[in-house]
Amino acid sequence: MFDSYVGHASLFGEKSKKIISFSVKGKKCRICAAAKSKGNPPRVHQCCKNWTGSAKAMMEPAMACEMLEKVETSGGKVETLIMDNDSTTIARVKAHVNPNISKRSDSNHTKKGFTGALVELSSAHKVLRNVKVRGHMELCFMYCIQQNKDNPSQIETDLRNIVPHLYGEHQSCGQWCKSQKTGYKPKHLPYGKPLSCTVLRTA
Repeated sequence: MFDSYVGHASLFGEKSKKIISFSVKGKKCRICAAAKSKGNPPRVHQCCKNWTGSAKAMMEPAMACEMLEKVETSGGKVETLIMDNDSTTIARVKAHVNPNISKRSDSNHTKKGFTGALVELSSAHKVLRNVKVRGHMELCFMYCIQQNKDNPSQIETDLRNIVPHLYGEHQSCGQWCKSQKTGYKPKHLPYGKPLSCTVLRTA
């Protein structure tokens, strides 16, 4: 929500699953606003207004930098950020906090991006309007990502093998493929059979 007056963020440890830093930004203070509307100076209070930039800039980049700076100031170290696919935040972090911090996309945002691409393709390819077909493709995609998350080259190899897999060619499939099981059928594909549309295959 890029029109919000308040933004908040938390930084979790991947292994501990605990909050290691947090940030809260506010563009408006009710006490200050009320005093201004009456033409009076605000009373002594703990003002929550600590941001004057745009809400979009507040929501991720500024808070990410602030949280990481708190961690490093306290003697901690962050090597990798697991986050969404926003390139602005990681660029700001590298420029203002630590140029050596790397980024890894979290599985939810990765899956959402893949699903969105399938939905776009469905306007031209009828078979992709079937929720079960898209679901089967999403499963294959996420299996490849999750089983090889520390092996980028294997992720690339397995992702290239998803399309042949969907068309019944399993010679090069990775461990995510269940075709070696007796009586295997791609039950979520039309009629329990591999896809056959050559136009979709090259889309």
